[in-house]
Amino acid sequence: MAQLFSNNASTKLTTLLGVSGTTFTVTTGEGAKFNSGVYTGSSHWELLTLTDGTDWEVVKVTNILGDVFTVTRGYELGTQKEWPIGTTVEARITKATLSSFVQNNTTNTEALSIGRFAAGSSDFATAVGWSAYSFGLNSTAVGAGSQSYYEYGSAFGSYARAGAAHSIRSSSNNITAIELGYTVSTSSGGHKLVCTTAGTTGASVPTFNTSAIGDTTTDGTVTWTYLGADTTGSYNLSAGYLSSALMDNSTTFGIKAASASNSTSIGFNTLSTSGSTSIGYSATSISNLGIALGSNAINRIGESNNITGLSLIRKDNGEAATDEHLYFTGSQAIVFSKEIDLKTLADDVSTI
Repeated sequence: MAQLFSNNASTKLTTLLGVSGTTFTVTTGEGAKFNSGVYTGSSHWELLTLTDGTDWEVVKVTNILGDVFTVTRGYELGTQKEWPIGTTVEARITKATLSSFVQNNTTNTEALSIGRFAAGSSDFATAVGWSAYSFGLNSTAVGAGSQSYYEYGSAFGSYARAGAAHSIRSSSNNITAIELGYTVSTSSGGHKLVCTTAGTTGASVPTFNTSAIGDTTTDGTVTWTYLGADTTGSYNLSAGYLSSALMDNSTTFGIKAASASNSTSIGFNTLSTSGSTSIGYSATSISNLGIALGSNAINRIGESNNITGLSLIRKDNGEAATDEHLYFTGSQAIVFSKEIDLKTLADDVSTI
């Protein structure tokens, strides 16, 4: 469904259009100046102006068959009245037409803001979507409620965050329902925490446990997990509903996923801190340079890997089943001597 337009089209009524009339005929052959024949079976429309040189009325054309127009009356401000034969009918620019166009509503001449309440407030910043905010130099926020706070940060998705938490935990959000993956900052110190157990906050702000990354705090029925302290969050990327890339050089892909400084989280409700990586449904790596790979994998030991689930591996020629790298592939691994064939399992198989 789209608005149609005609270039400099003008004609005259050849039938009277009554006060409540919805059809009229124009000069023979001149219906073709407009969009005759393209309305059939569609929901397209065109705005035309009727005028006698003094009064005017904008009508919404919903169909044109030859020289016969079907219209909706009183579409914009104007005088809805009886229009006699000879009245001018023209394709003109109208307020409703111009108001429907996307506009850059930022006050910064080198930024772009598109959407109701969107704000790109720094040089070369881009904010697209309802209440999207992009505060940093060259930052981008796309999606309803998305926010990117520092330079070169990007947030994609409804309520995604790049460089900052979703809110500050204060008395203003006591007894508030909190979703999994929602992030908060404390009122001072730049401490950042993520909701790892959804629920309702308590009647007062708790004393947060921030001695070590991974510490948890009970807040009503909500559990917060401490991610670290960082007052800035440049060069980060978050993508997905309620996702958060909270600190410098962090990357998050996934709904309700979160990452802290120099970390990467990929997958639903994944969590990573301190240069670690988490990949897979609800994978969590709260360790320095650790890796959690697989559904519900959890790693709390620095510079180590935790891989969950069954691994399928092809053993190349010259490798023995006892080769070291085959052992560190998950809780259980099936090693195939040939091509993997899950339909017949016809290969020679050894299980570690």
